[in-house]
Amino acid sequence: MNLNFIRIGIILLVIGVISISGCTQEKQTNTIIIQNFTFKPNPMHVKAGDVVRWTSHDNAPHKIVSDTGNFESPDLNNGDTFTYTFDKKGEFNYHDELDSSIKGKVIVG
Repeated sequence: MNLNFIRIGIILLVIGVISISGCTQEKQTNTIIIQNFTFKPNPMHVKAGDVVRWTSHDNAPHKIVSDTGNFESPDLNNGDTFTYTFDKKGEFNYHDELDSSIKGKVIVG
């Protein structure tokens, strides 16, 4: 067997492994706390493909709704959570449907 073929095979194998490892990216879960009738942090910065989890720490119920209709949570009571995966880049405004003065933004880069 020619030594050059072995070298070429090893190089192609290494390139393939590097290419595959660069394509796999773990999704991160980022948490927004609902407390004292505010969203924290606000805005939330995430990467495309990341998950955002809203967790209520208020005694009053909240309902997270996208301004463009992309997502809508059920009513969230104290301790409840709602998650949404942001697959596309952009800025996503949302509000609390039960108290429209509470507004937030997720920025996906």
